[in-house]
This record gives sequence, C-alpha cells and structure tokens, in this order.
Amino acid sequence: MKIERGYQKYQQNEFAQANRSSKATQLGAYRQTENKNVNYDLSETTKNLQKTAKTLEQSPINTEKVAALKVAIKNGTYQVDATALAKKMLAADE
Repeated sequence: MKIERGYQKYQQNEFAQANRSSKATQLGAYRQTENKNVNYDLSETTKNLQKTAKTLEQSPINTEKVAALKVAIKNGTYQVDATALAKKMLAADE
C-alpha cells in the first residue's frame, strides 16, 4: 500500500513553517519532521484480506481436487449436496 498524498502535504507544511523561522529553528524543525512516525489504521476489509492471505500461505492447495472439480463443473456433472451445505453454513454461523 502506498501512502503519499497526505504525507507530502504534511511535509510541505512542515518545511514551509521551517522556512519562516531562523536557520537554527529550520534545522530543528527538519530533525523533528525526520523523526516523526506516520500512524495509520487499516480497514477491516484489509485486515481480513491479510488474514486470508496468511491462511492460504499456510494451507496447501490440493491441485488434483481443484482440477477434478473444474472438469466436473465444465461437464455439468458437479452436484451440490444442499443438506450438507446448509449444515456447514449453520455450523459456521454459530
């Protein structure tokens, strides 16, 4: 993620204030700007995406099963067990 717009405006304001003051103050303001940390909060969606990415990295993907499912879907032979699906959905909700 790239954070530029807000920081550039912040930096411009800091340097403008430093230019209005004496040389000693300019150096101090520059050092303060240099040492400041930028705080940010990630949205819940971004946090969930990061968790999902970590989970995918940790769990291996069964490529054979995926290929078999793709073929079954393409051929129209894939059948969904509605009862089992409903039970899993209800279990995940609890």
